[in-house]
Amino acid sequence: MRLLSKIVRSPAICILIALALISSPYNACEGLQIAPGAAAASGAWTWYKSMLVAKPLVTKSLTSSGIMGISDVFCQMVVVRAIPEKERPSKLDSVRILHATITGAMWSGPITHYWYIVLEK
Repeated sequence: MRLLSKIVRSPAICILIALALISSPYNACEGLQIAPGAAAASGAWTWYKSMLVAKPLVTKSLTSSGIMGISDVFCQMVVVRAIPEKERPSKLDSVRILHATITGAMWSGPITHYWYIVLEK
């Protein structure tokens, strides 16, 4: 029971288990076989997978850019709560968010794209 509670509390383990459960050997994008509930989400997911096959570098760069931008927004929201109320900034640092999104598009996305090509060889 203690092991199960530790697994549930660890997001990294939950993500690894989810990725192991959703992989399919019959798909061009093997690790991306997810069955979304809504038809619109299913269409968007199908389009995203087709873009990964057609234009992988651009798709991965844009995805990385979006994820890094959103994660920086959440990070700033969490950090602001740790600062005393009278010293808190009044709004998010948009320049920092822009830097994070550019880093995702120009560095993180392309580097991981080519790194996984190297690893597959």
